[in-house]
Order: sequence, then C-alpha cells, then structure tokens
Amino acid sequence: MIVRTFQPRFAPLVENGTKKHTVRLTPKRMPKVGQAISLRKWSGLPYRSKQVILRESVITKIERIRITFRNGKNVIFINDKALDRYDADRFARNDGFECIGEMFKWFGDVHGLPFAGIVIHWK
Repeated sequence: MIVRTFQPRFAPLVENGTKKHTVRLTPKRMPKVGQAISLRKWSGLPYRSKQVILRESVITKIERIRITFRNGKNVIFINDKALDRYDADRFARNDGFECIGEMFKWFGDVHGLPFAGIVIHWK
C-alpha cells in the first residue's frame, strides 16, 4: 500500500470524492495500477502529528503530466497530448480546483512552471 497526504484545502475534497486524482512529482518508486492507496491528511502539524485516513482505494490509472506555457497560453499535457481548454478545465475541477486558472496559479506558486510529474487516479 502506498500513502499520499493532502494539504488541508484538499482533504475534504478527497474525503467526499470530488477530488478524483492527484498530481505529484515523479517519485523514485512508481506506484502501479491495482496497488492499494491510502489517502490521508495530518491531524496537526505535518510530521509532528498523527495521520487521518480520508479514503482508501485502489489505483486505476497512472499518467504522465506536464503543466507549461506554449504560444503564450497555459497548457496541460497528459501522456504528451495537449488537453483542449474544456478538458483542461474539467481536469482542474477533478483535481480540486475551481478552474484551470486557479490550478495554474497554485502550481506556479507551489512548484514553479513548467511542472512535470504523474497523475494518480483512484476509484
């Protein structure tokens, strides 16, 4: 089983099923489809408090992702295919954001752009 923790803003969305996947930096040990996943949050300060299980599930899909600029526009690539504006906005909502603009701002502030990593999907 692998464990992934979520920031407080995303925890309720994981718990209620609104957040259907998570975007992460590419890990040293890649998760695998069919592997159990425990989705958690910290009860207090990270690494200084207990973890609370939000949901336990099974990984259904792993994809590569790039979040970048192309021709002056924000673009999301999933497995090297650019998402159109509609699919990119839907992807952002499924990841817990209000819209694609909010997602790009968050990734720019937290990770910097361009960003490359993986998307972990669960049931």
